[in-house]
Amino acid sequence: METTATTDYPGRQAFEDLKMSIQADREADMEAMNALREIIAREKQEIREIQRENAQEFEKRQKETEREIKESQRETERLIKENQQEAARRLEEHTRWLEEKQREKVWQFEEKQKEFDRQLKEGRRKQGFFENRFGEILEYMASPGLLEKFKSYGFTIAELSHDKEIRSEGQLIAQLDMFLENGDSVVAVEMKSKPDAADINEQVERMEKLRKYADRKGDKRKYYGAIGGVVFLDNMRDYALKCGLYIIVPSGVSFNLLAPEGNKPRAW
Repeated sequence: METTATTDYPGRQAFEDLKMSIQADREADMEAMNALREIIAREKQEIREIQRENAQEFEKRQKETEREIKESQRETERLIKENQQEAARRLEEHTRWLEEKQREKVWQFEEKQKEFDRQLKEGRRKQGFFENRFGEILEYMASPGLLEKFKSYGFTIAELSHDKEIRSEGQLIAQLDMFLENGDSVVAVEMKSKPDAADINEQVERMEKLRKYADRKGDKRKYYGAIGGVVFLDNMRDYALKCGLYIIVPSGVSFNLLAPEGNKPRAW
C-alpha cells in the first residue's frame, strides 16, 4: 500500500502560533510575577528597614528623653538644694542680726538702767544732803533755846550733846542728833527736814533700843523722845504726839516745842 506524506491541515500553523503566543504570555506573566515578587520583597525589606530605623530612632529619642528628664530632675534638685541653702543662710544671718540687735538693746537698757541708778543714787544723796542740812539748820537753830523750852515743861537739862552715838561692846545701838540729860531724865532728839510716819516709827523703835540699853547698864533714868522737822505736816504732827513724842517745829526765826496732850509724854 502506498503511503503519502501528511500535509498540514488548515489552521495548524495558526494553532501553533496561538500556542506559542500563549506560552509567551505565560512566560511574560511569570516574569511579571517574578518582578512583582521582587518589588514586593524589596518593599517589605524597605518597610522592615524603615520600621527598624523607626524603632531605633524611637529608642534613641526615648533614651534622650529619659536622659533629659533625669538631667531636669537633677537640675531641679540642685536648684531646690541651693534655694534651701540660701534660705538657711539668710535665716542664720537674720537670726544673728536679731541676736545682735537684742544684745545691743539689752546693753542700751543696762546702760540706761545704770545711768538711772546713778542719777537716782545721786538724787538720793543730794536729797539726803539737803535733808541733813535742813535738819542741822533746825538743830542748831533750836539748840540754844531748847534747854529753856524743856524747862517750861518741868525738865531741867544739865547737858546737851550733838551727834551722840550710843554703843555697846563696839556695836552701834543708836545715833542721835541731840542728847539731853540730867540725873533723872534723858531726851533723845532726832531732826528731819520733813518727818513722815516711817521717821516717827523709827524714833519710837530707837527709844525702845535705848531703854533696853539703859536697863543693861543699870540706868534707871526715864527716857523721852523728841522729833523735829523743818516742815511738819499736821497729820504727822498729830501722829508723833499720839506716839508720846515731843515735837520741834519752826516758828518764824525761832521754834516751838510741843508736848503730847496734857504734857504727858511717853517715858521709856
